Amino acid sequence: MKNNTESITCYEDKEHMIELMDRYHSDDPQVHQAAKEQLLEENGKLLTFFIKRFANSYLPEYLDPLFNEMVIMFLEKIGSYDPRKAKLSTFLTNPAMRVAADFRDRGRSCAGIDFRFSVRTARLDDEKRPHIVNNSAKPGSSACKGHVHHV
Repeated sequence: MKNNTESITCYEDKEHMIELMDRYHSDDPQVHQAAKEQLLEENGKLLTFFIKRFANSYLPEYLDPLFNEMVIMFLEKIGSYDPRKAKLSTFLTNPAMRVAADFRDRGRSCAGIDFRFSVRTARLDDEKRPHIVNNSAKPGSSACKGHVHHV
């Protein structure tokens, strides 16, 4: 019986991933870059799976920023991945959970109320009440960059 992530990754066998990771660790910058792009392209559906699994209640407008954070996490972690020891989905599960939780927590701390409610309120009251994009929760802080705050 297949698990949920087997159909998500494009590579069928461990040997393909071993070869791809060997190219990723190449000293040739062009080979390294090509392998990195191929890894990301082949595993984009895995990142989408993580979002659906760990952040399924997010509003659609937050899915692109969350996907971008998943890509950053993927690029940071892929260098230490060894396909001989684990499947990529297993290797990335905990980091993906942390990305989704951190994204959620930043949204809540910035708005001061439930993340989903604040966005719905902004959308419903957009014509009635002006809003601003505040680039910091506290002066000098970048923790809440780009989140909507009401005035």
